[in-house]
Amino acid sequence: MTDPSIRISAVICTSNRSAVLPSAIDSLLRQEISNVAYEILVVDNASTDETANVVQQYLEHNRAVSIRYLFEPLTGLSRARNLAVAESQGDIIAFLDDDAIADHHWLAALLDVYDTNPAAWAVGGKVKPVWEAPRPIWMTDDIVAHLAILDLGDELLPVSPPRYLVGANCSFRRQVFKEVGLFETNLGRYGTQLLDGEEAELLARIREHGGLVLYAPHVIVGHRIQADRTIRRYFINYAYQAGRSRARRAWLYREPDVGLPRQFRRLGRSSLDMVRQWLRLLPIPWNQPNQIRALERTADWFGFLQETVRIRQKRTGKN
Repeated sequence: MTDPSIRISAVICTSNRSAVLPSAIDSLLRQEISNVAYEILVVDNASTDETANVVQQYLEHNRAVSIRYLFEPLTGLSRARNLAVAESQGDIIAFLDDDAIADHHWLAALLDVYDTNPAAWAVGGKVKPVWEAPRPIWMTDDIVAHLAILDLGDELLPVSPPRYLVGANCSFRRQVFKEVGLFETNLGRYGTQLLDGEEAELLARIREHGGLVLYAPHVIVGHRIQADRTIRRYFINYAYQAGRSRARRAWLYREPDVGLPRQFRRLGRSSLDMVRQWLRLLPIPWNQPNQIRALERTADWFGFLQETVRIRQKRTGKN
């Protein structure tokens, strides 16, 4: 049962990120939101580091805002988010990444959008990079987008494919989960595996039910870009896992946004583009944007095909 005095629940799902977690929590404690009660939920997804102790310090010393600690023993970001949905009290549930920093007006801006747009089922906004290491010369804006950075402009607008909200800054009315269900646990991160797509799949179900998804430019968070995310290996691995995730969405959920005919046409175009790019790239110093894109496309293509084979083998009972 929800608490009618709490309008919005701010949720941080985290796993073994105790070093960056305090910045996210502090940003939620500094919210400038007048005459509105809100709560903070930290969902610990099977952490083995100091996460529990970090949150305990806030529980002992904070009195201004309700903070709750939840533990989800089964690995998986979607499982952690589903636990937050079940345990949160607010009518609006807002998700912030554990390495993100919410603008001081983040929660107030979200409530403003929902109050002025009663048809909105989901709302997200800008995600700005906070660089903790120099940005490499090969990292163009289209490559940066893989770091959950989002800027769709300075106007309030509805979101539909190929545009999506990102998990670092997204929110939903509680009623959404009653209408369309929870996050799919076959999608989303598992430990260090960079699987994704759980937000996109949920947004697809929202649109199928006639729900409105909005991007609001004044709903802002910063996303910390640590040094290990500015190396080429990270992007290649991300592209591989993105291909796997897209295969799951296409085969397991028959999601219209990633329908199989569209995916195989995409693979065909990607194959031709890869051949052309590889021929242009030799010899390869690996420090130019087009070279990184070629590697990404190859990894994405391989991830989609490999996951497709796995799913097909599982369905036919083959090992």
